Amino acid sequence: MTKRAWYISGVLAFCTTVGILAFCLRPTEPQINGKKLSDLIDELRPKKPDGSKDFWQRNARRREEAQRSIQSTGATAVPALHRMLRYHAGVFTKQIFPALSKVKLLKFNQMISRAEAREYFQNWNGIAGASALGPAAAPLSEDLARYLTDKNWTHRVNSADALGNIGPGARRVVPQMLATAAKSGDVEFRKKILLAVTAIGADPTSANPVLTNFLADVNGRTRAAAMICFVAINSNAAPVVPFLVGQLRDGDVYVRSSALNQLTRLGTNASTALPAVINLLQDGDPSVRRLAASCKSAISATSMTAGATNSERPTMEFNFSGVLISVMLSEYQDLRGQPVQYQRNLGAAKLFRVQTAVPVTRTEAIWLLEDALRTQGNIIIVTNADGTLYAKESGQRR
Repeated sequence: MTKRAWYISGVLAFCTTVGILAFCLRPTEPQINGKKLSDLIDELRPKKPDGSKDFWQRNARRREEAQRSIQSTGATAVPALHRMLRYHAGVFTKQIFPALSKVKLLKFNQMISRAEAREYFQNWNGIAGASALGPAAAPLSEDLARYLTDKNWTHRVNSADALGNIGPGARRVVPQMLATAAKSGDVEFRKKILLAVTAIGADPTSANPVLTNFLADVNGRTRAAAMICFVAINSNAAPVVPFLVGQLRDGDVYVRSSALNQLTRLGTNASTALPAVINLLQDGDPSVRRLAASCKSAISATSMTAGATNSERPTMEFNFSGVLISVMLSEYQDLRGQPVQYQRNLGAAKLFRVQTAVPVTRTEAIWLLEDALRTQGNIIIVTNADGTLYAKESGQRR
């Protein structure tokens, strides 16, 4: 064998050895009940309807089971999620391949598309997995915070949700979250960040100046989210009842409704707000009048709805990840204490999302359900002359 042949054989043997070692020492994903972490995260991804009647129920059940399985992994899932969050297509795909694709004889466009798609899904999996993992994903807070400025809107919004699900463990990135929200012009994104900060908590000294600016925002939903966040982080530092009374005079229905919900939670501790709440019983919006009645009942320690007590305790019992309209209306019935009449066509296969950043009371749960029905399904709950409840499409005549 010639010297050159020996040299080539040695190089091939070396490359083969390195390849075998890399394969054997490659990072592995934790497995739960025979499924890899990435497979479980894939179960969280929305699926296209297959036409079956029970598709939405099976879809919701599949997602809930996958989320529970991911949560059971605890900290063992963090390294794998960290790799997903840090995954990127590389310099060849982002710089060299686009340059070479300009040469007509060389077609790299398909390679670029496949690499970019893989990067997107790897990053999506990392964010979704961290969100499902919850508090155990606290070591990933900095990685998630980087996605708040990502060029992809889905990544930005989902990363805000994931940080909120982590809770107090993500508190070290709250200043970065508030700074990002202050620079963003996206109303929905700002709202997501503010609700996430509500769940995480923040130092009032540093957060209040930013929140004060949001409280003067031109968008009502931004002001409402800022108000909820302000009350949450200042509840032990300053009296919030006078502040909430001021929010009751806001011209936006969403802000007034949110302020009433916060006062309802405070109950008898918000007794000084009672005159302002009573004034809203004559509000021009029916949903505000209904919330004002609930708030008045909570403050004055009288029961309005069946089964509700004058000292409602917040709970996460109403933290739904997605429910069918029939399930939602049955839940509303259980909370309100009265059956809900509705046309058969309203029971179509629709899945509504209802999530809470903080624990809610029974009265607030009713408001959440009504808000989801109205905004996601164009369905409203009305009270008949005999006191019974009726669900109808907005604009439909009884």
